[in-house]
Amino acid sequence: MQKVPYYTTMAGAAAVAEVIAALQAGSLEVRPLQGYFLGA
Repeated sequence: MQKVPYYTTMAGAAAVAEVIAALQAGSLEVRPLQGYFLGA
């Protein structure tokens, strides 16, 4: 296997493109899932 990633939906491909751009720009932020629901 060549370990080539593939995505079966346009939404998945678009998400990966955003992540790659963020990695290249050095602006990728990681936070826990609880961080999304603190204000809920």
